[in-house]
Amino acid sequence: MSVLVARPSKAPRRTRRKRLTPIALMQHAALLAIALVFLVPMLWVLSASIDAQATFAIQWPHFSWVNFQSLFTPEILGHPLTNSLILATSTTVAPPSEEAGRAAFEMLIAALRKGVLPPSITLPVRLVVRESTANLEV
Repeated sequence: MSVLVARPSKAPRRTRRKRLTPIALMQHAALLAIALVFLVPMLWVLSASIDAQATFAIQWPHFSWVNFQSLFTPEILGHPLTNSLILATSTTVAPPSEEAGRAAFEMLIAALRKGVLPPSITLPVRLVVRESTANLEV
């Protein structure tokens, strides 16, 4: 019969923190300055979006959702979004699918025979404009 004996655990070893050298301190300060250069304009834009009386000056915002309410009107968002959807769904970039299939097959056969892929192939594409685009010139 064996008896298990509990042994006191070793105290975790404390590692010493490295001291900040003047060069490391200057690097940290430079990185903080660069971060602030990018962060302050972003915060200004976000605060201006919720400010009812936004100006070019940096000031504490007057919280309001009026800017977002005026965005979702038919004149600002509705008509331009509808026009974009019409144009996007009525034009198509038509790839030459038969040529692409043939080229892919030839590349596969060449890879199986020689073990090396041939250089990439560039296939021409054409823009198809349907009649529903109100005869826009392309």
